[in-house]
Amino acid sequence: MTPRILVIEDDDDLRSMMELAMEVSSIDLVGSAATANEGIELAIEHQPDLVIMDVYLPDMDGIQATKVIMEKVPSTKVVGFTGRDARELDSMIEAGATAVYEKTRFIELLQLVQAGEFD
Repeated sequence: MTPRILVIEDDDDLRSMMELAMEVSSIDLVGSAATANEGIELAIEHQPDLVIMDVYLPDMDGIQATKVIMEKVPSTKVVGFTGRDARELDSMIEAGATAVYEKTRFIELLQLVQAGEFD
């Protein structure tokens, strides 16, 4: 069973590319958001299996947003997603994220989702 995914990413082009890649891969994308607050609302509404969370967002960082989602939707797993180096790893893991991936490794992350790594 393919997990239901929510993407929270503020870069419009990257978010669109991620949406397209998931559509082509037959991954169930339940929503996408450009801000943490919008993403939190969608997470509460859709109860996704997995959230791919940008670490740096314009309204709240992904670390804090992960904490909120873990509190409001504890059955959801969060994967941090960063365009910078993975120094955010410890903070995202402490907030409740399962893992942190650099954005350059999106295809690898997508393959892991398809393989059921985050079930």
